[in-house]
Amino acid sequence: MLRKRGLDVALAEDGLQAVRAIQTHDYDVVLMDIQMPGLDGYDATRAVREWELATGRERVPIIALTAHALPADRQKCLAAGMDDYVVKPYSTETVSTVIARWLMPPGKAVPAGQVVEIIEEPATAVIDLDRYEQVRSIMGDAMGALLDKVLETLDSEIMQMQAAAAEDRIDTMRELLHRLKNTAGDIGAMRLHELAAQFERDITRENAPMPDIGPLELACTAALAAVRQLIVELPSPRSP
Repeated sequence: MLRKRGLDVALAEDGLQAVRAIQTHDYDVVLMDIQMPGLDGYDATRAVREWELATGRERVPIIALTAHALPADRQKCLAAGMDDYVVKPYSTETVSTVIARWLMPPGKAVPAGQVVEIIEEPATAVIDLDRYEQVRSIMGDAMGALLDKVLETLDSEIMQMQAAAAEDRIDTMRELLHRLKNTAGDIGAMRLHELAAQFERDITRENAPMPDIGPLELACTAALAAVRQLIVELPSPRSP
């Protein structure tokens, strides 16, 4: 899809091959898949940054490609030395926009070490504004603190659910789904609320298997991005 945009593209089959390619070629930007055989995207990026430091080579922008977009995941990318972040599934337009950002003339590009979040949908497509504004009217000046708490809570609940799924703790998963449903409903993230409610109903059935929480992770990612967007962009509550 990138070649159709007029870009020259080189592919690496694994993390070690990616590191070697970067060391022997001058690339303008690197798209680094987090889940690669051999060296994963984190270790491959660390290897590249260590090599750049040791040799005095100019820092190449590295953009993470990942299915996980919670705050903890973004921080892990930053710590590994990545510069930007694209969440799967992504569109050609999204990837092209991020690449273009890093191909800007010197002085106009995003500073190294700053992750830029790509929001595919406006907050209004994820958050029920009537519900949100109702809560905002009640909370007043405390709304900012509430939203900060929601961000922290959603991040924590998804990470706990990932751990519960990995350890097959069905009772813990049921409790976490209930909490996630309530957290999402509190701020009008109705898609996440309804999905968590459906998962909760399914897991309550007798002998229910551990669910695949991938769809919940994606919905939570959208809700997190929407809340951050609303903090900055949402206008004051409408007058009654």
